[in-house]
Amino acid sequence: MPAPHATPLLFGLLALLAPAAAQETEQGTLQALAEEESWPETIARDARTGFSARGAQRALAQLDRSTGTPEERAVALVALGAAGMLAERQRLESWAAEGHLLERQGAILALGELGRVASDRLGGSAEPILAGLLDDPSSDIAECALLALLRTGSADWRTRAEDIALEPAHRLSGPARRFTAFVSEPALSAPQRTLRLLLDLRWSAARRFGTVDGQAWSVTLLDMLGEDEGFLEEVVLGAAAELKFPGVKDHLLELLLEERTPAVLRACVQHMPVRLDELIDSELLWPQLSEEEWAVLVDAAVEQNVGATMARAMARATSVPLVAPTAAGEIFAQDERHLEAILSALGDADPERRVRGARALRRAKAAKQLRALEKLEKDEVPRVRAAAWVARWALGDTVGRNVALETLLGPADHPERAVLFEEILLAYRELPILQGVEERLDALPDVERGAAQAALYLRDQTFSVDEVRRTFDLLDLESYGGRLALRALGQAGDVGFLARRFPLEGHPRANVEIALILARTGHDSVRPLLYEAIWSGPMNRSVLAAAVVKGHYSVQLLVDWADKPPASATSEDIRRLGFAVGEWGGLEALETLDRTLGGRTDHPALQGAMLGALLARTH
Repeated sequence: MPAPHATPLLFGLLALLAPAAAQETEQGTLQALAEEESWPETIARDARTGFSARGAQRALAQLDRSTGTPEERAVALVALGAAGMLAERQRLESWAAEGHLLERQGAILALGELGRVASDRLGGSAEPILAGLLDDPSSDIAECALLALLRTGSADWRTRAEDIALEPAHRLSGPARRFTAFVSEPALSAPQRTLRLLLDLRWSAARRFGTVDGQAWSVTLLDMLGEDEGFLEEVVLGAAAELKFPGVKDHLLELLLEERTPAVLRACVQHMPVRLDELIDSELLWPQLSEEEWAVLVDAAVEQNVGATMARAMARATSVPLVAPTAAGEIFAQDERHLEAILSALGDADPERRVRGARALRRAKAAKQLRALEKLEKDEVPRVRAAAWVARWALGDTVGRNVALETLLGPADHPERAVLFEEILLAYRELPILQGVEERLDALPDVERGAAQAALYLRDQTFSVDEVRRTFDLLDLESYGGRLALRALGQAGDVGFLARRFPLEGHPRANVEIALILARTGHDSVRPLLYEAIWSGPMNRSVLAAAVVKGHYSVQLLVDWADKPPASATSEDIRRLGFAVGEWGGLEALETLDRTLGGRTDHPALQGAMLGALLARTH
């Protein structure tokens, strides 16, 4: 890097920017689709679908696996038909004859789609099978068969359906009338359950195995995430909070003073717990915090395991009723006078405070207070009882341990099992819990084993994550156990495994977790999101997004983006990115940008970079 006195560009920027610088300060899924959309919207949505042989091969692989739900198999069958996979007609006929109702419906409708796409090659051989199903005892099957026959484009079946529609006594009279109207002019037709089923299966098949708007559904989902301001904020601030760049703290502080969103509070706790503690103790911040903001802050401190580091903030939080027990538990080891805030919560009318009280005693390692926890064993709220049992177990109480394990290894439909398992995962850092879960890992059902193994891995990385990968599709990725599973896979380096599944549909929190993992490793799949965050949104978030690019990708990428901005970018947008190039890349990046832009000192990117480079020298 050239020495400052040997950089002619700097002499110009000092004169140019000194004044400005001084001024700076699935069946369920199918049902959900039907409930959320109007019929015209459903018709319009179908026009966006596309199918190909390549996608159909993925559908075949799905059918060949023994896992999956009837809905997933129905979707895969429709994908085969919609893609015109004539060679799979016998497979479709077999599924149409027997099996789960939804699978049979999917196969029957798929035969109609197959005839529609490849009518000249179908040879009419599927028509006798479909015609025979018109007499099936199940009206659902019979309706699907009639609709499939009409979808093949057969003129004979169009005439026969019109005749059926004119026979009021025929059980298919009403559906035949709706179906013939649909195949003639979908936009003018009326909704009907089998018609909805067809279009919902086609939509799901396009998203899973085909295209929407001419591109893979994952690309569409990624575009949607790029337009979600809340998602971008969570990813950018979460990723920036992990960086060690000096300037990150300044931008987070500005965000904190501008708008204390949950994402901002969590990022500040993660990146600068000591500085945040000082701010709260100085009374510049804490009188302004609402109870909801206190809850985010305190819970983030617990999650990051920095509660003891933020002792002054935790002491302030003991005056906030909801989080008082949690905060007191974090600093109990430093001052046992906070015990009263925990014990009083155990008898509170609010079950959330009772749960927090039990967890606080566990984290405080207050083994002398086991009797207080025993009083919760008959609490009317299952989560309170579960929190108490796990706390007793963690504190060395044999009775609590035995009851918790008996419930965990008992019937799957036990009313306390689900909440108990979550409480166990929340306590995964506690050694007694860790040992108990390890000893009984093989006895857990698949849906729990993956999450449990993730917790073991995060506590002790000598454990494997094989079960996490194997049971991944069974996990509730929005639950705490799901988040642990994602973090374990990330730490284990299974980036490709996660990238192939990103983004997930209907999993907002899980998408944030995966995006953070991918950004941390400089994966290409999240570059479009960072690009969007840089060119849109508030100044500080934009600059922090650039910091993430510098930290995990390269300054050169920022220079390239500044050189070729999107058509919608304003001069101010370009100047802002230039500022980020200078702040995070310093004089070396400034020189690179200067060369790239051809020494144009009037270019907004270069003007911003000059100011950013000057600011970087003050960090």
